Amino acid sequence: MNARNIGGRLGILPRSKSFDDRLLGFWLVDDQEVEIATDHWLYMSGAAEFTISPDGMKLNYPAPKPDWVFSRIAGQGSVLAGIWRIEYAVGSDEVTEEPHFRGNGTYTWQTFVNGHFDSIMLGTYRVSGSSLITRERRADVRTGPQDTIVIDVAYGTKISGTYAFADDASTWTLHEASGTVMTFSRKSP
Repeated sequence: MNARNIGGRLGILPRSKSFDDRLLGFWLVDDQEVEIATDHWLYMSGAAEFTISPDGMKLNYPAPKPDWVFSRIAGQGSVLAGIWRIEYAVGSDEVTEEPHFRGNGTYTWQTFVNGHFDSIMLGTYRVSGSSLITRERRADVRTGPQDTIVIDVAYGTKISGTYAFADDASTWTLHEASGTVMTFSRKSP
């Protein structure tokens, strides 16, 4: 288990009913920064380089796969705001991804498999030079009773187990039911 396993694509999930406020803040796990916010959602942040073609119709966004080229289906000009699409095959499945970057700094990223809705990611973004910097809502976090924890990822495997804080609360350790152990180190409150 590593930070990428936490980072499954977001679906719409119910809000947490029980929560340990000591989990709030920014944490490092496997060199990936995660934030657990006051809304009890786990967020992941990242940055990747991108370019837009001179005619404004192609977006080359090299992450998560090198040299992805999206076609613009709405919007205009050399700005990121708009709706983009890429289609590709995974085995026998046809996958379509459609990120919609809004001018207000929010985005949705829908994925369709074989023409059917599969998942949606929600987040905020900003552009700094040629870097696209995102903050994406990934999982609902619930705690209790006692030391149990559930990290409910809609697009991915639900993580459940127990957790324990170090005496100084600078780290906490997740012990998954599967036996996997992950340590979260506090980056900031």
